[in-house]
Amino acid sequence: MPLTFVTARIWKKILRSEVVDIAWFTKTKSLDELKKQYRELALQYHPDMPNGDTEKMKQINSEYDTLFPAFQTIYNRTAPTPSQESARQSRDEFYTQNGWKGANYDSNRSTGDVSKILREYVKRVYPDHKNSITTQYYSGGSDIHVALMTAPYEALKNGKQHSLNQYYLKEDEALTPAAKRVMLDINRVINSYRMSDCDSMIDYFNVSFYYNLSVGKWNKPFEVAERPAGRKTQKSVSEEVLDFSETDFLTDVDLEDDEDLEQ
Repeated sequence: MPLTFVTARIWKKILRSEVVDIAWFTKTKSLDELKKQYRELALQYHPDMPNGDTEKMKQINSEYDTLFPAFQTIYNRTAPTPSQESARQSRDEFYTQNGWKGANYDSNRSTGDVSKILREYVKRVYPDHKNSITTQYYSGGSDIHVALMTAPYEALKNGKQHSLNQYYLKEDEALTPAAKRVMLDINRVINSYRMSDCDSMIDYFNVSFYYNLSVGKWNKPFEVAERPAGRKTQKSVSEEVLDFSETDFLTDVDLEDDEDLEQ
């Protein structure tokens, strides 16, 4: 059966439906076109955009959710690999070219949940370290602050407090090699639970949560603590390879007790 006929028949059925009136996708002819047009409309009308419109975005989402399964049916007739995603899952795709998701990212997991997982992780992997891990919620989102407070070695070459730039951790000359290895590992674990879809060129910022790293705090400096006799720090997921690539945090983090930690 020609696809044009299938498309026409599906459109006729959709337009007879009382569920939704089609206004935004009237010239759509394929699943790829539907996704492309949705992305363009979202960039214009999403509430997070400078000129966003909540009501229009609701209409666009409603139409998209109605049309998606129809065009997915057409697509699957000839696709080598049929599409299994739902309309909602496809709407989670990023608006910007630089968007990414960590391997452990879950939109249903709160920032507090990630903090809990992170606390358990550092406690298990670095039992002779003390980290302060706090969560903060505010009107614009949420963030996690991780501060290395004690370790059985000097963490800084000079001083007892230092704020870290997570984008330049490998180049941070204030950290000792041992501290840099630990903070790089913590940074990698955090990013495995994050998503980011930001583009400063269009003033669009959308992240699951923000985070800050430091050694010590402004009101409580880092301290060297003696390692208990017979205790050794467990080998972390990135301890063997310090010079990992910029995209390594997108691969899955091997958390042995991950399921137990979330219970």
